[in-house]
Amino acid sequence: MINFALAAIVLLNIHAYFVLNITTPVFFVLLNLISASIMLLYFDDATDNSDDPVTRVIGNKKLLFSLTVFVILYFFEMVTKK
Repeated sequence: MINFALAAIVLLNIHAYFVLNITTPVFFVLLNLISASIMLLYFDDATDNSDDPVTRVIGNKKLLFSLTVFVILYFFEMVTKK
């Protein structure tokens, strides 16, 4: 699962660069930092051992906050680039 998560981060970077034409280095730094924090919070087994991803996300407030920031950042860059 971790390999698929890393592949998703790489694909998000490729999509942002080639499809959305985002070249701001700050965006890519923030995108990768937030993505790494989401991975660390999701795969942290000390807090929740559930196999259901929905209960993991809803139960972990830090993870929910990171996901919200990630979605806002990504959509903000999509809207401002067009």
